Amino acid sequence: MTEPEVLRLPAVRLPAESDLAPLALASLRITELKRLAEWGQGRAVIAQGELNPADVEIGAKELEVSQAELLVGWAVALDTELLTLQGDKAVAGPALAALDQGSDQDKLDVWADLVDWDIETAFPADEPSEALPLLLMMLHLEPVVSFDDLVGTAMELDESGGEDAAESVSYLISRLLDLGAIVTDGELFQSTPLGQFGLSCWFGSVGIDAPVITDLADAGPVQVMEMAQVIEDDAEREEFVHEWIAAVGPATAADELVTLAATGTPDDRSSAFAMLQRVGAPAEDAVRAKLDDPSVRPHAINWLVEAGLSAPELTPAESSWLFADMLVAVLGPDDESQREAAAELGFEDPRSLDHIAGLADTTHPAAADVLQALATHHPDPAVVKAARKATMQSRSL
Repeated sequence: MTEPEVLRLPAVRLPAESDLAPLALASLRITELKRLAEWGQGRAVIAQGELNPADVEIGAKELEVSQAELLVGWAVALDTELLTLQGDKAVAGPALAALDQGSDQDKLDVWADLVDWDIETAFPADEPSEALPLLLMMLHLEPVVSFDDLVGTAMELDESGGEDAAESVSYLISRLLDLGAIVTDGELFQSTPLGQFGLSCWFGSVGIDAPVITDLADAGPVQVMEMAQVIEDDAEREEFVHEWIAAVGPATAADELVTLAATGTPDDRSSAFAMLQRVGAPAEDAVRAKLDDPSVRPHAINWLVEAGLSAPELTPAESSWLFADMLVAVLGPDDESQREAAAELGFEDPRSLDHIAGLADTTHPAAADVLQALATHHPDPAVVKAARKATMQSRSL
């Protein structure tokens, strides 16, 4: 039986736990619940751990909350083990001790448990919300998200009325704000690094892989590429890549990149060799070692030539393979991305039409798809004609 494919989100870079833990402790949600738990130590309880009505009235006044808020907070404190029951009274639980004396990881674990509790109560229903994971992905990965976009997504996926969706999203947003997981600018919301940590924990609990990286030395090349993609400034992106190379060491970086090129997709090959240019001379041995790999050899030869090093000449077939890889990476996997990319794909080099013609003879597995995309979406009639001709020739071989 085939294992179900795990949904994997792009990696996110976060500060160290020692930087995140104080932020968690300073959040309004932790502050209020910790205060409630400290007040509740030693309080007598009745059936199922509930407070005596007299204590509810006293606690509401002392903590300056409504009685309803106190009762909800009490339930949360018990569920998250800020308080535990010992006979007929409440005592400090392990989570409260962790907030006072635990490690940074212990403190973050308590905070993450509160994130779980608040997320799961945002969309109460008999069936799990289909919208909830996507709403949290939007907050986790997008630079900013609007309230209207969140409500619209909830309405569409959960088929709920506008009022119900708005109420659930409002509750979720208010809780995440109190947790310090997001910040707001009017109707726009953005995850904080602390929030991305908490959402990553929640994703993991529901079977979604959402890696976070605090030490670049632990990051693989795919994760580095993912994190680099969200850096808008070119200079900052370059600095980030060089920071990773320095963290793992040039030799290790080169080995990991050529391994990715040998085992990955055409896009992986193109991206890996682009990063190998940043590694520079220390990558030579690792690159030369892949000259015997047919799928990597064209990239390896091209890299050596661009580095000014001795290299075999590219054969026409290898040039076509390299060209196909480049087009696959640029055009993307679906019709919409291909339409947009093809519209901007220029072939100023006079040899480009010859390269397109050469795709008729290549053994590249994506050649037919590339030719189809160019024939369908490229605005230049000469390119369309060349792609169609190459397609016909490849079918006749």
